[in-house]
Amino acid sequence: MRFLRSLAAAAAALLLCGPAMAAGPSDADARENAAARAVADATISRLGVGGYFENVSYDDRPMLRHKGSGMICIVDDDSKDFSITLGRADAPADDVTCAGASFGADFSRAYKSARPLDIDEAMQAAVQALRTQIEDLKTEGGPPRSAREPVSGTPVAFAFFTGRRAGKTVTVSVGVFVIGDWTYVQEFISPDETVKTLAILAGAWMELGLLEMRKFDAR
Repeated sequence: MRFLRSLAAAAAALLLCGPAMAAGPSDADARENAAARAVADATISRLGVGGYFENVSYDDRPMLRHKGSGMICIVDDDSKDFSITLGRADAPADDVTCAGASFGADFSRAYKSARPLDIDEAMQAAVQALRTQIEDLKTEGGPPRSAREPVSGTPVAFAFFTGRRAGKTVTVSVGVFVIGDWTYVQEFISPDETVKTLAILAGAWMELGLLEMRKFDAR
């Protein structure tokens, strides 16, 4: 459960402390933060993505930020399970995905569109892509839910599903938001967790992502 605690704690810390605190782990134990930064640096080096990602580790949480979009990726407890995919040969910085193995599988993606998508289009595209990964995908808990994030007013949407992946029944959450011509997608795919747990994860990811985006835009 460390990934869930890390995600929620990172969002809470940034919300309470604001950009000034988020810029550096001044209150964190120096050794824990040094260890986290070492994991993040090693991950960037192992994957050869130094041109696209920077180390923004906070407290004991190894965190990477995509330089183009500001997307935050939290590195798994076992960093060997963490990967980054650059999705476009012609413009690799314009479509990136971080993948981990928390709760089964988790994916964070940021991509540029030819034009800004509205929130419904972004969700439709995410679900269409999900159908290539998950068999017998069925909606759980009603249709996608759209809202505006209270602080920034950014449109956000969530949807939950069940299906089968690698022969196992899984629960899936999908969250999306759009800022300018960047679309952000988060998926959690788990054979064990409930929709309620994934909803907590999705909400924490959305809060963290939007807080970091505001800080990133203010630089």
